[in-house]
Amino acid sequence: MLNKLDEGLLSKEKTLFWLISRQESGFQGRANKPPDTCYSFWIGASLKILDKLELINYEQNHNFLMQTQAKFGGFAKLIDNYPDVMHTYLGIAGLSLMNEPRFLELDPAINISKKAKENLLNNCAFHKQK
Repeated sequence: MLNKLDEGLLSKEKTLFWLISRQESGFQGRANKPPDTCYSFWIGASLKILDKLELINYEQNHNFLMQTQAKFGGFAKLIDNYPDVMHTYLGIAGLSLMNEPRFLELDPAINISKKAKENLLNNCAFHKQK
């Protein structure tokens, strides 16, 4: 958000390796944990910020997310769990990062649509003073 990402990373290569290593079908938050819907956004957003989203297997992640989707709507944390609001939002956000045509494109750093970000910047008093 402050264009300081490269200063904060000790090793971009090790960070990328860790992020990519989190994909099994969907993404897991830690090694030896099951894939979790929300990490499709958290890991996906991190990779998008690093301009390396193409390193993931989109099809595997999409298939995982579809398996966590309930027949009556929403996304669950794990396959065969009940959906909840947080995982539904982050599942949709993860799909948006993969350019699913049904969803608006997100700004991964602040997790809002690019259109909403433009509106904020255009209407922000601080921005107008510059």
